Amino acid sequence: NEIRIGSDCAISWECQIMDTDFHEVIENRNKVTENSSVIIGNHVLVCSKVTILKGVVIGDNAVIAAGSVVTKDVPAGCIAAGSPARVVRKNINWK
Repeated sequence: NEIRIGSDCAISWECQIMDTDFHEVIENRNKVTENSSVIIGNHVLVCSKVTILKGVVIGDNAVIAAGSVVTKDVPAGCIAAGSPARVVRKNINWK
């Protein structure tokens, strides 16, 4: 579908950014999965071995900790960590 990456981002090694499930799920003859855009804001740090799933928006100045699986939006200026990723710190910046 679409993956947008803002300016001044750092994306480490072995990361996956997916806007699709690579397959369809059908229930009662109706397709129940859809592709959905991923949007990564400006000045975002994505550490190693992170997976970002479809439909996620990551706000400006966010940090995604190593090994995290991002399944939901991450607000600007936050650190998200874990599987599934959750906000562990707010009002941060990084350099």
